[in-house]
Amino acid sequence: YIRTLCHDVGEKLGCGAHMSGLVREQIGHFDIQSSVTLEELLNAREDGSLPQKLLATETVLDFLPEVKIRPERVQSVR
Repeated sequence: YIRTLCHDVGEKLGCGAHMSGLVREQIGHFDIQSSVTLEELLNAREDGSLPQKLLATETVLDFLPEVKIRPERVQSVR
């Protein structure tokens, strides 16, 4: 959206415009300060600390409503 907005403003001004960079610092409850690099993940895998770097599925998807499926319906969902 922001890239398109820059382009559109440039078009309206008749001079053209583009973005030279964009960093998403937060989305939902995830922020860049809490993130880890790929190198950190690879090192954690090597030293056995990878589980401490990963978030539980429940944490990552906590914005979605919980859906309960009756046992007899599980096969049809798969």
